[in-house]
Amino acid sequence: MTFTDQARAAKAASRVLATLNRAAKDAALGSMADALAEAKDDILAANVLDVNRARAAGTDEWMIDRLALTPARVDAMVAGLRDLQALP
Repeated sequence: MTFTDQARAAKAASRVLATLNRAAKDAALGSMADALAEAKDDILAANVLDVNRARAAGTDEWMIDRLALTPARVDAMVAGLRDLQALP
């Protein structure tokens, strides 16, 4: 799937999400957090490959720092989704 395809799919999904009630949105956020937590090791392994490719391509280190994931960064993403889910 190309970036353009992903953007189109995200736009279509946003229209569906806009129509959902609060419980459904909270369930979706919880599912995203669960999926992210469960895939953490795979995500980190794939990210190492991405970072290595970026370095080989001569990408600036400041950009690589933005690209690089750590276990703490993934945990923070999971926590952020759970925080959104818990909002009143």
